[in-house]
Amino acid sequence: MAGSRPPVAIPAAPLVGRAAEVDAASRFLADGFASFEPRAVVVRGDPGIGKTAVWRHLVESVGGDGTRVLAAAPTSAESELAYAGLADLIEAVPDDLIEALPGPQRHGLGVATLREEAGVEPLDPRTIGTAILGLVRTLASRSAVLIAIDDRQWLDRASADALVFALRRIVREPVAVLLSIRTDQDGAAVEDDDVTGLFGPDRTLQLEIGPLTAGALFQLLRNRLGHAFPRPTLIRIANWSGGNALLAIELGRLGLQPGGLIGAEAPSGLPRTVTAAVTRRLSSLPAEERRSVLLAALAPELTATELGEAAGGLGWPWTLP
Repeated sequence: MAGSRPPVAIPAAPLVGRAAEVDAASRFLADGFASFEPRAVVVRGDPGIGKTAVWRHLVESVGGDGTRVLAAAPTSAESELAYAGLADLIEAVPDDLIEALPGPQRHGLGVATLREEAGVEPLDPRTIGTAILGLVRTLASRSAVLIAIDDRQWLDRASADALVFALRRIVREPVAVLLSIRTDQDGAAVEDDDVTGLFGPDRTLQLEIGPLTAGALFQLLRNRLGHAFPRPTLIRIANWSGGNALLAIELGRLGLQPGGLIGAEAPSGLPRTVTAAVTRRLSSLPAEERRSVLLAALAPELTATELGEAAGGLGWPWTLP
C-alpha cells in the first residue's frame, strides 16, 4: 500500500522526561481493558515536542503485554488517499479473520485496501465500517485490542469514518484507541473531532506534552549525541529550544560542529523553529544523502534494499545518512 510508514519497526530511543505521562496513560488503558470499557488516550503537543516518542513507547509497552495492536502512522501526503490509514491498521490482522468475513464485507474491505480489484459498483462506506467492526470484535474476543494512530490529523477521511462507524458500536469489550495529534501553528489545541472525541470526556485521557526540563534535555542530548553539555550551554539550549526535544537535538548537534560552540550570544543563523532546524540539517547533508532522504520520503514503505534498487534505477548513488 503506497504511503505507509511502519510506526514501531524502528526500535524506540530511551524515553526521557515523560514518565508521568506514560504512567498515567498506561494505568488508564489497563483499567479500561480490565473493566471491558472502551477508552481513548489523546497525546497532544507541538511538532517536535515528543508526541511520537510517547505514542511509540505506549504502543510497544502495551503490545508487549499481549494486547493486539493495530497501528498506523499516516503522513500529510497520504491525507487525501482514501483508506490509506485503514490499510495500515489491518496489516496486523490475520488473513484468516479477513477471509472469514461475509462476502460483501470481505470484498469491500479488499477493494478499499487494494487487496482486490474494484468492480463496477462504488464502495459502500457502511460495508467497510461493518467489516472493521467485525474484525475488532473478533480480535477483542481473543485479547485486548489497541488501535493506535500517530499524527491523527493526517488520517484520511474515509479511514476515519470507517473507524468511527465501528467503534461507536463497541460497548463492553477490551478495546482502546491511542492517538497523537499536533497543536496548530498558533499553539492552540486542535478541537476534538469525531475520532478524538469518540468515547466522550469521561473515557478519554488528554495528555498535553509540554517542554522538557533542562535535566531531561541533558539526558536526551547525552543519549542522542553522546555528549554531556556543561550546564551553561545546556541552559542556553533549553532556553533557545523552548524545551522542544527535536529542536534541542539539532541545536546540540550544531554546537558540536567545528566553530559551533554555543556562547552567551546566539550564533548567527541559529534555527528557532523545528522546520528551520530540519531544513538546516537536510541542507548540511551531501548531495547523495539528500537524494536518499528524498527517495525514502517519497516511498516510505520500501525497505532499504528496495530503496537502493529504486535509486539504482534512477542512476542515483544510494547512501543512508
